[in-house]
Amino acid sequence: MKIIFLSFVFAAGCSAAMAQLAPPPRPANDPLSNTYVTAAESTLDAAEAVDLGAAPAALDSQMANLKTTRTNLASMAYTDNEKLVLSAIDSLMFTLTSCRIQAIDGTDLTACKTHLLEYRHAAEETLGKHKSEGTWKNGPPSTE
Repeated sequence: MKIIFLSFVFAAGCSAAMAQLAPPPRPANDPLSNTYVTAAESTLDAAEAVDLGAAPAALDSQMANLKTTRTNLASMAYTDNEKLVLSAIDSLMFTLTSCRIQAIDGTDLTACKTHLLEYRHAAEETLGKHKSEGTWKNGPPSTE
């Protein structure tokens, strides 16, 4: 009798745990969820907050914050559209990491900053949002 009861409790517990692990599946071509868009905006904000001229300790802290927001975003990426946004942000992060190395080495960052701006605009365009006057707005970034 104890074995049957324990088996029932274990099975019920496993079912409850499995139900909490993953959200219901969504079609691969679903539009971006509001939650995902907000997380992507936060990741782009964290990238913008990285000061390449900061002292190494401050720069390390800023990069750690960026990596955390990117990891959170990656854990949410399920649909093809979400993965496209993540890929665009990954390109921005790779360039930012390269610029960080150049900043530490004392290399001129003019070209690097130009590339960062291009990758940021590409990520914003993929997201379908842009930042204007400190606020996120719908639509691609302006080409001005």
